[in-house]
Amino acid sequence: MKAKQLPVYKEAQRLVSLLHEATRKAPRDLRHTLVQKLLTEAVELIVNIDTANRNELEARVKNIQLAQQRVARLDVLLFVSMEQRCLSRKAAIKAMEHVDGLGKQLHGWSRNAKNQVMRAQNAPEPEPSK
Repeated sequence: MKAKQLPVYKEAQRLVSLLHEATRKAPRDLRHTLVQKLLTEAVELIVNIDTANRNELEARVKNIQLAQQRVARLDVLLFVSMEQRCLSRKAAIKAMEHVDGLGKQLHGWSRNAKNQVMRAQNAPEPEPSK
């Protein structure tokens, strides 16, 4: 399945769109620091999701874990952005809901990928044909 068809990818896209729109009126002094960091993390999350989708088992697990780390950083950045008035409370809450949904989807994907790795490692060797 193409990454753009994955629900987790679509959710990440919606988050980037929301953040881009919601941070347009952020204070000028924070646009090139906090806002840029927030947008960069959100875009890099999409890159991690796409890379995970393209990779095979063990590399997929690693990229999903990287995406999960980005989700954790985004959660912190969203809170700080709300406190610094870069995001309205309403926009921050909506973004946090997206981040929560992404975390849940990535957790499920990670568990599934880890199970696939375990099954692949425990699979019996095929019998040599005579």
